[in-house]
Amino acid sequence: MTLLSRHCFVVSRALPVRSLLLVGLLLTGTLLAACSRSTGVARMGPHIPDKEDKPIRVSAPPPPVKVEAIPLRRNNDCVFRDGAWVNDGSGWRWKKGEWVLPPLGCYYAPPQTAYEEFDIGTALVHRPGVWHPRRKSDAECPKPRECPAPVGD
Repeated sequence: MTLLSRHCFVVSRALPVRSLLLVGLLLTGTLLAACSRSTGVARMGPHIPDKEDKPIRVSAPPPPVKVEAIPLRRNNDCVFRDGAWVNDGSGWRWKKGEWVLPPLGCYYAPPQTAYEEFDIGTALVHRPGVWHPRRKSDAECPKPRECPAPVGD
């Protein structure tokens, strides 16, 4: 060690490589745990146009996404479905995000607004968020249920 002043010392040796590797592994593990399914994010996937209602033709894209504070999760079986702009043909309105109990064996195709090709040309359309089965052989997915309080509350 080198004395810099009366009360400050600097370690002149570098940290051992083993310590650096351990710190790196701990950080990686923490990040993986934070981004895993245990964080309560719905499994997402693509829209399947053949298995959905006809998209809604819109004249303009939605406004910018709103930032929402995610409320605490009361039940570990629930996932958070992000808030999104929805359009039923009468204009854009914000649907707040919510905790839901996802249908088993299903994934969520979030709302999407994009230009799509049709027989008559290209049009800007909106597809609302829908749940699809993960396997093609499975039946349609029911709507997700409201997130129930944990047992014992």
